[in-house]
Amino acid sequence: MRVISPRSVRSLISVALIGAIAMTASACTTSTDDAGAVTESTTVTDISLVPTTPSVPAPVDLPEVQIPAELPTELQVTDLISGTGPAAGEGNLVVLDYVGVRSATGEMFDNSYQRGQPFDVVLGRGMVIQGWEAGLIGVQVGTRRQLDIPAGLAYGDNPPGGSVIQAGDALTFIVDVRAVVTASDPESAPVDLAARAVLGGDEIVTDDVVVGEGTELTEGQTALVNVLLVRGNDFEVIYNNWEFGYPDPIVVDRNQTLVALVEGLIGMRVGGTRVVSVPAALGFGEQGNEQIGLPAGADLIMVLELVGSF
Repeated sequence: MRVISPRSVRSLISVALIGAIAMTASACTTSTDDAGAVTESTTVTDISLVPTTPSVPAPVDLPEVQIPAELPTELQVTDLISGTGPAAGEGNLVVLDYVGVRSATGEMFDNSYQRGQPFDVVLGRGMVIQGWEAGLIGVQVGTRRQLDIPAGLAYGDNPPGGSVIQAGDALTFIVDVRAVVTASDPESAPVDLAARAVLGGDEIVTDDVVVGEGTELTEGQTALVNVLLVRGNDFEVIYNNWEFGYPDPIVVDRNQTLVALVEGLIGMRVGGTRVVSVPAALGFGEQGNEQIGLPAGADLIMVLELVGSF
C-alpha cells in the first residue's frame, strides 16, 4: 500500500532535468497508489532541482514489526520512541518513513525505507486512511509509533487491487517521524529581502538575515525549505513557494540538486533565513533558463527559509 502525498514529493520533488529547474502547474489529479487505491490529490507548483545522476538508496534495516496478539477492533496507538518539539495536528505537514503489514500474518505490503524517500501528508485533508489521520495526531519529530488499525479505519471490505491486503484486514504500521511542519502564511514571503542581494559578482554570496537555533544543515540531508527565486536584473519574483503553504523538500546533494542551491543551503540552521546571491556564471550560465523565466546572463537571488531537515 502506498498512501498519497500532496506533492508526490516532489518529493519531499523530482522530474529529472539536466541543468534546469522544472516547474509543474497546480492541478487536481486522480491517482492510483501502489496498492491500487484511487485517491484524489492536489499537486502544487513545485521545484525539481536538477538530478544529474539519480541516487540509489542505500540498503536499510526495516523496523521490526510486532503484530498484535489480538486483531484490533479499534485504533491502537503505541509510541515505541518518544519525539520532541511541536505535536502534529490538523493542517500540519508530517514527513515520515513507514512499514505496513497485515496484522493477522505480519506479511509486509509496503514500506518507504527501501525507496529512500520519506512520505509526506497534510493531516486533516483525507489524503490517507482514517487510521493514519487519527493515529498521527500528536506525533513529534523523532517519534516512532506503531498503529494497529482495524479494517473499518483501513480499507474495510474493499482492499486495493493488486495488493496482498485482503478484505476485512486489520493493518499494522510502524512510522518514524522526520519532520512536523506548520503551514506557511502566503502573505509572509519576505520579498523585500531580495534587495540585500550582492549582484554582479563572481562568487556565491550568502547573507544570514536570521540565524536559526536548530540543527545545522549538512550535505546529504534533505532540507525542508521555503524558497523565493528572484531575477537579479529586475527583481521580479519567478518562484514563491510560500504561496503553496508548505516547504519544498530539497536533497542537499550536488548530484541531485542545482549546485548553487546546495552551496546556499549548507551551514544553515533550522529556523534560519538566508539570502543567496548567485552570479549567472554559477547558476544557469550566460544562456539563462527560459523555463523559470530567467533571462540570459541574469544573476539569480534566492531567499531561503529552513523549516526543517532530516
